[in-house]
Amino acid sequence: MKTAINVKFIKKNIMIDYLLLFAFVFGFLLGYILDKRIEKILTQDNNTKHKRTKNEKRK
Repeated sequence: MKTAINVKFIKKNIMIDYLLLFAFVFGFLLGYILDKRIEKILTQDNNTKHKRTKNEKRK
């Protein structure tokens, strides 16, 4: 009985470790992708702002 319980407990621990590792990697990738997108959005905003200022100066 004790060995069976230990095996189940060890399997559960391994599954939890894999889930934590997967969650960490997934979170890291998601954060990286979001960061890239945010950078792109910010650069686009800056470009449009610059264009607007140029247009205003032309007028």
